[in-house]
Amino acid sequence: YATSQKRGLASDSAQPIRLFVLLRTLRIPAVFLVSIPVAVIYPRAAMYVWFLIWISGALISRFAPRSVAAEEADAPEQTD
Repeated sequence: YATSQKRGLASDSAQPIRLFVLLRTLRIPAVFLVSIPVAVIYPRAAMYVWFLIWISGALISRFAPRSVAAEEADAPEQTD
């Protein structure tokens, strides 16, 4: 709620960070919901589906958009 654009508390540069946090937060319940039907058919296989939590975390960290601050930190300094 503190980074909501409607409230004017965060700049537009916070958008990639909000997306990153949202994806990292929703991955756990999403994997759990996927494991429920798997558990009905193959109970032991559902435990292995839970490994998707770590795999999805690594994928999100790898492919999520970088924040503007991180890109500015990597940019070379300009000298006048």
